[in-house]
Amino acid sequence: MQDFPTIKQTKEAIKNIHNTDFTRMSLADIKTFYYQNFGLFPIPTLFLDVDVLNELHVFRARPKKSVEDEYSIKPYYYPPDPVIMCTSPQRANWTGHSVFYCSLSPETAIAELKFHDIDEEFYISRWSFDTTKIRSKKIMVSPMYLGLEFKDGFWNNLIKTSGFEERIIKEEGKLKAKRFMFLIKEISKLFCSTNTKLYPFTAYVAHNIMYNTMDNTNTVHFPILIFPSIEAEFKGMNFAILPSFVDNFMSIDNLFHMTLKENTKEKISSTISKVRMSNN
Repeated sequence: MQDFPTIKQTKEAIKNIHNTDFTRMSLADIKTFYYQNFGLFPIPTLFLDVDVLNELHVFRARPKKSVEDEYSIKPYYYPPDPVIMCTSPQRANWTGHSVFYCSLSPETAIAELKFHDIDEEFYISRWSFDTTKIRSKKIMVSPMYLGLEFKDGFWNNLIKTSGFEERIIKEEGKLKAKRFMFLIKEISKLFCSTNTKLYPFTAYVAHNIMYNTMDNTNTVHFPILIFPSIEAEFKGMNFAILPSFVDNFMSIDNLFHMTLKENTKEKISSTISKVRMSNN
């Protein structure tokens, strides 16, 4: 492994990021900026047992007013035409490229919509993973929450028990490992910034992890990126998932109609009913 920047160099690079306006920069421009500042592109890696996915459900929320046909599966998918629908970089996707944003709880999915009123109506879709179609016992996901303090013991514990940092120390020694971990922790923090002007930078990082890490068989190695929910005040987790992974290994298994009755920092309450869907 080539030397990573020193901690001092990484701190200076992070300052440069916060002082740079990325909103008018192309993907190629940001790539050049990235490598000029960091030299290398580290990918935080978690080898996730498919059995963990088998036990998970993820959720997407949509305001009722934005859903034309509540009985169809289409409104709850990722944007089907990214060229038209993904017109600007978001936290984890570049312009013209879809990802499937979802949350690990319905409360977090609602919080991610940011602004909503009492008695506003939503549809919440629940998705499951079909692990019988995944041929390996583990998949590599990228956790963008290393070094962050948040209230989700399960995912914190996965990092602690994964042996990720210990593996880097064993392969590269303590000094390189220390620099490596500091760098990816600082980049992870950018995914939790409320400054939307950083979206092009984090979108570049996510794009490079999910869309560009392919071998000669065109197999994507990192189909899932994980990051804490700012809107849920770090009490929940979000996934950004490649559309091809959704198409091949995920399905919607329940749809709920929800009317918001209370929405405070301490509590979200609602009335919920199940919706029967068609298959198109």
